[in-house]
Amino acid sequence: MSGKRLEKVLRGLGDEALLEVLQAWERGPSRGGRHGKGPGWRKKIEKKVAGLMRREGLAARKARRLSPKLDALLHAFLSAPGYTIVEEELLADPPRPLVTAQAVHACLAALEREGLVFPFEGEGDKTVWGIPLELAGLLLWLERRDRVGLAHPLTLEGFLERKAWIQGGEKPTDPNARRYAHRILSSPEGIRKRWERLSPPLKETARRAMEEQGGILPLSVYRKFEGAPPWEGARWRAELEKEALGTVRFLPLVRYGVDLKEECLILFLETCRAFLGRARLSQPPPGRESLSGVDLVSNLSRLLHLAGTTPLRLTDQGRPHKWVEKKIREVLLPMGGSSVSPDEAFRFLVRYAWSRGLLEAEGDQWVPSPAGEEAGALDLEERIRDLLEFALKDRSAPGDPYHQVRMRGRLLVFLGRLGRGEWVPPLALPFLARNSYLAGLNPLEGEGFYEGRLRRSFLGSLETPFLMALHLRDWIQRRLHLLGLVDLGFREGKLAGFTLTAMGEKLLGSRAAGEKTDAGEEEEGPGPGEENSTLVVTPDFEVLLFPGEDLEEAVHFLDRFAQRTVTDQVIHFQLSRESLARGIQGGLEGEKILAWLESRCRAPLPGNVRWALVEWGERAGFRRTPEGHYLVEGKEALVERILSRKDLEEYLLERPGPGTALLDGRLPRKKLEEALKEAGFFS
Repeated sequence: MSGKRLEKVLRGLGDEALLEVLQAWERGPSRGGRHGKGPGWRKKIEKKVAGLMRREGLAARKARRLSPKLDALLHAFLSAPGYTIVEEELLADPPRPLVTAQAVHACLAALEREGLVFPFEGEGDKTVWGIPLELAGLLLWLERRDRVGLAHPLTLEGFLERKAWIQGGEKPTDPNARRYAHRILSSPEGIRKRWERLSPPLKETARRAMEEQGGILPLSVYRKFEGAPPWEGARWRAELEKEALGTVRFLPLVRYGVDLKEECLILFLETCRAFLGRARLSQPPPGRESLSGVDLVSNLSRLLHLAGTTPLRLTDQGRPHKWVEKKIREVLLPMGGSSVSPDEAFRFLVRYAWSRGLLEAEGDQWVPSPAGEEAGALDLEERIRDLLEFALKDRSAPGDPYHQVRMRGRLLVFLGRLGRGEWVPPLALPFLARNSYLAGLNPLEGEGFYEGRLRRSFLGSLETPFLMALHLRDWIQRRLHLLGLVDLGFREGKLAGFTLTAMGEKLLGSRAAGEKTDAGEEEEGPGPGEENSTLVVTPDFEVLLFPGEDLEEAVHFLDRFAQRTVTDQVIHFQLSRESLARGIQGGLEGEKILAWLESRCRAPLPGNVRWALVEWGERAGFRRTPEGHYLVEGKEALVERILSRKDLEEYLLERPGPGTALLDGRLPRKKLEEALKEAGFFS
């Protein structure tokens, strides 16, 4: 049997039955007696009842209050064709846990009193029960809404799906038709045209909601706007939904761990993308701050080398002593800037080394682990990529870690779509990442996490939607900027925007690969005349590095075997026996170092420098292999002197050549260094 529309069902009810339905759907005690039976009385009541039965929140409350038996019977109707069932068939095959005819009749009467199920006219003498099409669509949508999460009301896609379920008649409209409608309505050009059709007061309110709150404007925040017109939620909702740009709804996010539970003006995610996703500063801010991720990577190598050569004593709590921390800072390059303090940068570096297992506690001091001794083998891009992965999960940054950690990945995708030299307002992309994250929130996962946390610690929601975006912006300043992936721009001492660096384009652009890009945007390659960095080596072992296209990679390579002394337009390094030994022990080959220097030199390498590098390389001692073993290299006589020691015999694995020996990585490093010193190698 086909279903019936709500208006037809209400017209078929008697006066008393209609008033009973009104009583069932009205809040509080019945007010049906106040309605006089004057002209048009019946039509007014039918219109009022139909309006109540279309209210999503009211239907949700009624559905939640149903007992398990009533809920089972209601779902039997929702699963039936046309949402109708013949009473005889229902009695013959009742849904569990109903088992008797008496139970079925009692539950049918209860659902009828609730105004959810109605008797329809059947064929012959058969009694048919059913749910009006509009009410059935609404109840089915309420179940679907729990699975969709916050895609409704935060997205145009969710809005179209809700509309299809509620207004689709006996079944929702074709999903392909919905996808086509979404593609047409979500085009940036179409959104901008419909935006211009908004009434001037609403357009101004929506503009402020977009720019100042990222498209989610709570009523309490709106009331603080100076000179704003009165809040007209119902009218604004009708106008925004008509243009498919947004809505006005009560948004309860507390159960998701977000401090928001009030009516909000909401601009759909697709609307925000059309404006915030294309927001660019007309010109760069006057003050620019750049940090290089190379400094962080070089300091990591310095920290690990220091741990391998100098006792770094720890307190009983496993932290370095104050004097140890002071000694570490003395050997590190300056880190941080106006947005990241040197103390914070140092703590971030130490946390990274410890969490990645590059440092380990041996007794009461820090020593490099086998992984730490091989840390220099990674090239600059691989190391910064790993630092970025660590920063993504860093729980020390401001904000609720549960939400912040999950939002950062979405933020990087939006960042990766920036073109070279494009500056964006500081909150545009954090707003987009927040909205995209909220729209995809899993209600079961989010609610379960926060219910558990509330039981454990009485700590519920921590952030408002605005603070979520603000803390995400702070993470850009304090982590991505520290890694050298974004440059910051300031105006009058305040952050005015940011842009991607060359390294940021390389790393974050790969995250946005395959994503849809704006029409007409093309990535620019290196400009004409850009070449690799070049250098000059002086007879007193000073290296002057002149900037080129691969400056960061060149600085990273030099930092591994030379001491940086000046960081300016031209970067200065000093070569020494100790710095070269550090590079070789970190995995570099002496021949590779010499060849790299000669390929970059603007003039021939001085003879004394070449001779010294060869000599120092032969006495550098050892280097780590990818398998974690020690490869001793040098003059044959020195290697033979090492192998003649009885205490090293059990560690010998192989003799690759007359001047090399492969020793087991289980050999204690200090024991090997002592043997090398006695044999004539440099320490």
